[in-house]
Amino acid sequence: FTAIAFLTCPRHLSPLVSSLRIGPISNIDAGWDLDYDFKTARINASNVFAGFHIGEINVSGGDAYLYIPADILSSTNAATSFHQFRTQVGYGHLNKPGLTGSATFGFDANQGLLQYTAVQATYNWDCCGITLEYRRFALSRIRDESQYFFTYSLANIGSFGNLTRRMRLY
Repeated sequence: FTAIAFLTCPRHLSPLVSSLRIGPISNIDAGWDLDYDFKTARINASNVFAGFHIGEINVSGGDAYLYIPADILSSTNAATSFHQFRTQVGYGHLNKPGLTGSATFGFDANQGLLQYTAVQATYNWDCCGITLEYRRFALSRIRDESQYFFTYSLANIGSFGNLTRRMRLY
């Protein structure tokens, strides 16, 4: 649910928010989230994604679109839309012995550039494991930085590092 419609003017009804999730077979899942505003007769947000996994290998991709009306942006009189393609490829899972890895990319369709990249790898032994991650943000003049994360885990005891559970790719 996006709040874009409520920022432009008061209203009594919210836009139509639709969410569709399907998993026709055990190794395929897909979905579509849509936010349609009847008052302005346009799509405010749309997010389409699909994933496929076979054994330890998984591949997913998505298309995200967000429309921001001109009256919200004070610096310009033109409406702005954001359109991004995302993909992720991975092998294994968090507790798998040996090597596990995943990479994800975010491509801005409007500007034609790669905005986001993250690569994460884990190696687990019998008693412990280590996870390393590299992230790169290239958001034009707003944000241009690289980040490095790690976690060292001891089985049945805990873990320490700056890579939190919610930041993991898998």
